[in-house]
Amino acid sequence: MKKVTNKAAFVVLTSLLALPLTAGLSAAADKLVVQDGSANNVFTVDDAGNINNAGKLGVGSLQPATSQITIVDETGSLSRGLGAYQATSDTMAGVVDFRKMRGAYTDTPTAANAVNTGDYVGAFHAWGVDPTGVWRRGATINYYVDAPPTNGGVPIALLFSTGTNDNGLANPKVPRMIIGSDGTVTVKDLVGTGNAYVCVDSNGVLSRSTSPCL
Repeated sequence: MKKVTNKAAFVVLTSLLALPLTAGLSAAADKLVVQDGSANNVFTVDDAGNINNAGKLGVGSLQPATSQITIVDETGSLSRGLGAYQATSDTMAGVVDFRKMRGAYTDTPTAANAVNTGDYVGAFHAWGVDPTGVWRRGATINYYVDAPPTNGGVPIALLFSTGTNDNGLANPKVPRMIIGSDGTVTVKDLVGTGNAYVCVDSNGVLSRSTSPCL
């Protein structure tokens, strides 16, 4: 009987990752093991399909950054970067999902520790290299818990921050607009007006104040 193996899948994976690749055969062993040039495991895939990342993974990069997964694209087309696609006959869209729990990670939410007021749940950070060759974070969009969580939900606010510097010097990155979980909108630190706030409350009433919006 002729033995048939799917070599194409292994060829594609090794071409993309440029790393040695082995596959576990026993039921208890990892089913996929990716190693570096010194035979150290970079990540493994177990029976349940969980990826256990022991280091950093670079896609299109030989030197992954401080993040666990680094994606580098050197093309100028619109079809670049990270995509979240949805192809269904309904109104659903592609999703980027941020989730936060306190304490050790668990797949069982009932065993997780609840978040607290002030906890950040997710964030988008925008960076650029300055003329001295240093990465600078110039803008962020953050999601944070702005009121005590209850059994019925977790109040989360949306925070937009911008600035010309991110290392504590002049003109640091500062909060510019906050959309509270109750619908209150705060626009603050307006250029030329000092510590001024423009507030839109949950009833749609617009006001201006030198104090934070309530």
